[in-house]
Amino acid sequence: MWLFEPNFGESQLVTAVEDELGFYNHIFGDATGQPLPAAYLSLPGVGALRWTARAQLTGYWPDEFAELPAKQRARPFWEKVLATGERLMMVQTGWVWVGQAP
Repeated sequence: MWLFEPNFGESQLVTAVEDELGFYNHIFGDATGQPLPAAYLSLPGVGALRWTARAQLTGYWPDEFAELPAKQRARPFWEKVLATGERLMMVQTGWVWVGQAP
């Protein structure tokens, strides 16, 4: 299960098997110790899952990044070089808590 903040409406129930596991393990940023928000603790079934917070990232080409409003460019970001040699600017746009069965 993915719970997004601040965009709760993007939350999803996700299932991955075999070859897809690697993709889903690397779709978000590194794990952090950020606790699940208290407002989510009352959702049915939440307590039965093991939760890990990860940064929600959005990739922008350098020219797109340069055109973002200053407020968005002030968020945490870093450069990622793709296998093709192209650069992306990875911007943290929020948090996602990944809930998995223990």
